[in-house]
Amino acid sequence: MKFLFSHPFWFSLARLPFRRRVKDIPQVNAPVTGQASLAHVPAGRSSMDYMGCEMIALFNALHFLGRPQPLEAIVRAFEGRRWLLLGGRWGASPYAVGAYARETALPHTVCRGKRQYERFAHEVLHGPGRVFVVSFWLGDTVFSGAHAALLVRRDGCLWGYNLFNGQQAPLQVPDLSCLCYADRFIVGYAFQ
Repeated sequence: MKFLFSHPFWFSLARLPFRRRVKDIPQVNAPVTGQASLAHVPAGRSSMDYMGCEMIALFNALHFLGRPQPLEAIVRAFEGRRWLLLGGRWGASPYAVGAYARETALPHTVCRGKRQYERFAHEVLHGPGRVFVVSFWLGDTVFSGAHAALLVRRDGCLWGYNLFNGQQAPLQVPDLSCLCYADRFIVGYAFQ
């Protein structure tokens, strides 16, 4: 049942107009290893420690791709393009990372849903790219929530950023199945 709600259509239903813009977002240095460190950073109607995983994954990805952007610019993009779900109370759309990549002409490939999980897992371990964003369900129901994390392949190892809120340093990840199974996979982006 959960995989039915992984389609972009369902996420688009929760995209409400967001008129109130957050002001004075502080400077944040990349990469962010755990979103709990951003409890003081507002985004939408919440704060980054509660709902900022997609924005943090994109922020970190741009850093590792050599195209850094201030976190404030990313928050503004998510707010302005209605990528926050219920103003941020339900997080952000996992498909926003791909929309941002298309808008800014970032070369990437997309794998979506259970059927493309194996393809994405192979891409993460053996593909030409080295920077990946993965979004997945945290539990067996849609009510358990979703999460996005950044994976970076370097020196033959896969390193994970923002795998959990209180993470203090990058963690080595043996393979994608350590984060999620095919049934919990929503979407993955492999950047060139």
